[in-house]
Amino acid sequence: MTIQDIIKQLEELGTKLEEGRLGAEEIMEMAELSRDLYERLVVIRHKSYEELIREERKSEEGSETISDETSTVEEPVPKALSEKEEPTVEEAESKPVVSEREIIDEALADENTEDPDESAEEVSGPVIPMGNAEVSPNQISLIDSIEEIKQMEQSLNQKFQEKSDEKSLAQKLKQTPIADLSSAIGINQKFRFISQLFKDDSAAFEVSVQKLNSFNSYIEADEYIQNTLSEQYGWNFKDPAVKELIDLAQRRYL
Repeated sequence: MTIQDIIKQLEELGTKLEEGRLGAEEIMEMAELSRDLYERLVVIRHKSYEELIREERKSEEGSETISDETSTVEEPVPKALSEKEEPTVEEAESKPVVSEREIIDEALADENTEDPDESAEEVSGPVIPMGNAEVSPNQISLIDSIEEIKQMEQSLNQKFQEKSDEKSLAQKLKQTPIADLSSAIGINQKFRFISQLFKDDSAAFEVSVQKLNSFNSYIEADEYIQNTLSEQYGWNFKDPAVKELIDLAQRRYL
């Protein structure tokens, strides 16, 4: 996915979130997309920082080269130094013989004696102390990004937990036992049941509620709903009003 695709999906999910239509899976998807987008932006920022340092070094090297060329002055070489004298046989034999391996080892030793702090600063930029350790600015940016992502995940988990607790409380209240169906059904519910389930027959509604209220167990009440009421009035068990009446009957025999 390109960055434009990620931003487009985040905009669509953000619109759903503002409208209150964002589900749990979509919230997790939104968190993953946000994490992906942030990580890509951190990489781009890191690359931009490296390119900026590279250009500054090139400009500094160019200015140093120009200053060296302008400040160079040819000085006369003394005759004694310019003329190369051939060593005598005795002098050549008295000088110690240096092997090629010794020359290479000496060069490596000189290279390793350079200041490690200066070389580290040239490679990774200024070092910022952080506690007992030293962390570069690029590492600090990644640490901040990871910490922000963790905080976002904790916030989402907390919201999911709150919604789960609310749902559990609603389920507990919904499963509260009912002692009497006639008194448990409100006025608005009563007129809705009569209109939608009993074809505007209030007497049939009262008789049916009394029957549902008088059984010895929910098995008998369910059999009455399935074999008598649903066939007599053509109920659809996906109808919210039918589900509501069945739920009340279940609570009557808890």
